[in-house]
Amino acid sequence: MPNKRKPSEKQKKQKVNRQSADIPADRLARLRELVPEAFTEGKVDFDRLREALGEEVEDRPERYDTGNDFIYPDDFRDPLDTY
Repeated sequence: MPNKRKPSEKQKKQKVNRQSADIPADRLARLRELVPEAFTEGKVDFDRLREALGEEVEDRPERYDTGNDFIYPDDFRDPLDTY
């Protein structure tokens, strides 16, 4: 026979937040608190953010290897060649 205990008053009052956290909005709010001058018309102005951060900004066009450098053997196949 299963144990059917009634929930305690504490368990009854506990409410679970069923909404996902809006992480980007939270991060933007924290950034707005730290660097308010980096925002123009409610959006991040990256030029102003770079100015605020000074020399700590990386200006290279691409930081990561995309992994698209690998040449597949099929790339060498003649497109008119049929099997």
